Formats: sequence, C-alpha cells, structure tokens
Amino acid sequence: MKLLFKLLKVDLINSLSFSQFKTTKKYKGKSKSPLITSLITMLISFGIYFVYMYLFAQGAHQAGDDNLILIIGIGLGGLMTLLMTFGKAHSILFRGKDFEFLTSMPIPTSTIVASKIISLLILNYLYFAMPFLPAVIYYFVFAGFTFKVFLFTLVFFLFGPLVPTILCTILSFFMGALLSKSKFKNILSIISMIIVFVAIFFVTFNFEMSIANDGGTNPFIEISKGFGGFLKKAYFLSDFADRALNGNLLFLLLYALVGALPLVLFVYIIGKFFVRINSNGNSTYKNKNFKLESEIKKTRGSKPILALLKKEAKTFFGTPTYCINVIIGPILSCIMIVVLSFSFNSSGADTLGRSIIATILCIASMFAMTMITSTSTSISMEGKKFWILKTAPVSTKQVFIAKILMYFLLCLPMMIFNAIFVFVYWHCSIIDMIFFIILPLIHIPSVGAFGLWINTCKYRLDWVNPVQAVKQGTETLLSMLLSFLFDAILIVPTIAFGGIFFHPLFITTVLAILIAVFNFSILFMNGKKRYERIEI
Repeated sequence: MKLLFKLLKVDLINSLSFSQFKTTKKYKGKSKSPLITSLITMLISFGIYFVYMYLFAQGAHQAGDDNLILIIGIGLGGLMTLLMTFGKAHSILFRGKDFEFLTSMPIPTSTIVASKIISLLILNYLYFAMPFLPAVIYYFVFAGFTFKVFLFTLVFFLFGPLVPTILCTILSFFMGALLSKSKFKNILSIISMIIVFVAIFFVTFNFEMSIANDGGTNPFIEISKGFGGFLKKAYFLSDFADRALNGNLLFLLLYALVGALPLVLFVYIIGKFFVRINSNGNSTYKNKNFKLESEIKKTRGSKPILALLKKEAKTFFGTPTYCINVIIGPILSCIMIVVLSFSFNSSGADTLGRSIIATILCIASMFAMTMITSTSTSISMEGKKFWILKTAPVSTKQVFIAKILMYFLLCLPMMIFNAIFVFVYWHCSIIDMIFFIILPLIHIPSVGAFGLWINTCKYRLDWVNPVQAVKQGTETLLSMLLSFLFDAILIVPTIAFGGIFFHPLFITTVLAILIAVFNFSILFMNGKKRYERIEI
C-alpha cells in the first residue's frame, strides 16, 4: 500500500502541476500557469453547469419529479467523464514515458496499473462533480434536505465515475493490444477515437434539436423530461439511481457493485498483460527515421517549407492526443452544417433568405474549426527536440509558415465539403458561395497565426506526456477564448448591419481581413522576436 500511495502522489503532482509550486531555488522561477489555468477552467465549467442545471431543475420541479434533477446530474456526469476519459486513458495507461523506469524497479505491475487507474479516477471525480454537485444543490433547494437522500448522493458520487473509467480503460486495453501489432497503430487509434466523439456529438445534437422543436406547453418541463428520459437510456446508472430513489434499495446496491467489482477485476487482469502491451506499443512520439536536415537537403535548399511541413505532419499524426484535440473541431463543423441545414424548417429559406442562412452556416462552421488550433501548441509539441528545429538551416518565417500551413491543410477538406454541401442543398447564389469560400480562406490561417503567437508567449517544452502539452497549458485556453472573441467580432456587426446596405458576408469578410492583418503583424513582428529568444 505504501508503494501505491507513493506512485499516486507522483502521478497527481505531475497531473495537477503541483511541482510548479516547489519553493526550492531550482523551481523558484517556474511558471504557475498550468495549475492556475486548470483552476480557472474548472471554475468556468462549474459556472456553466450551475446555469444549465438550474434550467433542468426548474423544469423537473415544475413537472413534479424532483428526483429527475439528480438523474440528469448523474447522467451528465457519467457522459462527461466518459467523453473526457476516452481521449486520455490510452496515453496514460499504455503510452506513459515513465514505463521503463517503473518496470525496472521492484514494484508489482498490479500496483503500477492500480496507481495509474486511481490517479485517472481521481481526476474523473472532478469531471463527474461538475454537473453532479449543482444537481445535488438544486435538489435540496427544490425538494428539501433529507438525510436519506444525502446518503444516496454520497453513494452516487463515490461509485458514479467508476463505470466510465473502467469502460474507457477496457477500450484502451483492447486498443493497445490490437494496435501494438499494427503498422498503422496511430492512424487506427485516431480514427477509432474520432468515430466515438462524432457519434456522441451527433446523437446529443440531434436529441437537443428534437426536444427544442417539440413545441410543448412548457419548454422547461418538456426539455427536462425529455433529457432525463434520454439519459436513462444512454447511461444505465441513471436508471439504477432513479429506481433507488423510488424505494428499491436493491438498485442502490447494484449501482455500487457495477462500479466497484469491475475495477478490482480489471486491475488484477490487466496487470498480467501491462508490460507486454507497453513494450509493443509505447512508441507514439518517436520519429526515428526522420531527420530534418536530411529532408531539407533532399529539397536542395529550394523548398525547406516542404521539409518542415512533413515534420509537422509526422508530429501531428504520430501523436493521437494532439491529433484528436485539433481534428475534432473541423469534423464537427461538417456535422453542424448538415444538422443545422436539416433543422431549418421547409420555409426557412423564404423566411430568412438564403444569404442569411449562408452567413449563419459559414460563421457556425468557422466557429467549430477555430475552437482549438494546432498552432497554439505546435511549439510546445517540439518538446525536448526543439533544439533540432532551432539549429536547422531554416528561418523563423519558414517555421511559422509551415505550422500555419499545416493547420490550414487540416481544415481545407472540411472547408470544401461545407461549401459544396451548402451550395447544393440551399441552391445559393454565386455571390453567396464566393463569400462562403473566401471568408474561411482568410479567417482560418489568421486564427492559426494568432494561436502560434500565443504559443511563442506561453510554451511548455519539458513535458513527459503529450497530454501535458496539449491539454494542460495556458496557451490552449487562451487560444480558445480569444478565437471565440474573434468569432464574436465577426458575428455581431454582421447580425446588426448585414443585409441592410451590403451582402451579409461582405461586412464579415472585411472584418476578417482586418483581424488577419492584426494577427499576422503581431506574429511576424513580436512573435518572431519571442521565438528567437526561446532557449534550447
């Protein structure tokens, strides 16, 4: 048990960036931003969930079913945990950089596995608590406090995150076992995770659109009842909790056993195969055959950007966490275009006008594409190999162009699909389509340039796991928030003045050009100096 607690302590210190607060001289100058960023993000998330859960709680209370408040909290907590864990479980369990060090020590593999799963589970309690804690508070506000329900909520919270964690780790186990034998293990891993994310988003988005258009007498009641019924089917523990709250204590016991027993069995079984899977599959971020200088020589010095672009592609597709974090946005933009088009009623084109619809769809697609950019963490992803890039015979400008071009090429296929779909489905005019095509061509590289500038200001090269560089840095949050600001700058004037004097997308395009001038100027002037000052 002492070894387990020591391993847990190390894992949590690294995961939560507590090492940044050490008081020794060695760590005195370290940035505290990763932990501060995580705390700010959690507070913002709690605030959002408090607002949404109030709407659900009000509807459930008006419907006369206060238990539905807890059911929605458990269901949202479970789905939130499942969504957040699926992208991380594989890298934490089977792609950890500390594998060789831990296995060389006299520590049982079952203890190593248990420490990694429990540390992942502790983080998952935070994800589960974000919707569940507001649900508990609103339940006691609307239904009143009872000691019995308080004990029930403790059981719901303690065992609620276990099932999503185990499901994701089991999927990670089989994924690692299958992909370790495959030449294209990274590509297959990326495709499988994309399918899961897209399926969850598509089902959830369609459900929300259907209940929003249900036309019930009280929208709060209809949405709460519909969403609660959906969660009972989508997450079976919600149904167990509902039956337990209605007096069937057998389902309370089942709720606890379904989470606890698989956890113990999984740690025991996977301990026997942990070393084998990691030995075969722990090579995600290693490009042994790639040498930047030799690639540049192949281009005979005329096109070093191609060599840099090839290096960016190898890093991007060779790191599933990095790839998934970025590629989901462009993929969701296509889904949003299709779902929003089908959601407009048949008279939508006559009521709103095709130009307004094209404007809404264009801005919605760009909003999804620019949520997270690859450039906002592309310098951080160089890691300890950053010295290779700094000492290579390439200019800073060429490095910047290659990183922005990589992000643009990732979005380009989705941009083409969105334009073709809108043109064919809505029979838009040529002018509409010209603006629909030109605007993303300006705005996408512009946001990518700004994300790269942020990464020159805030970067992290001392990461051990790619998750630390991709998901636990200030640069990711800043890039996301400021990209939302740019989208708001485009949306508000377009809605206010678009279509009165000019084509709706004309004002948006002019604003996008001004934003692009600002973003590229700040990157190639201030960002260039910051990049060149980064120490190797």
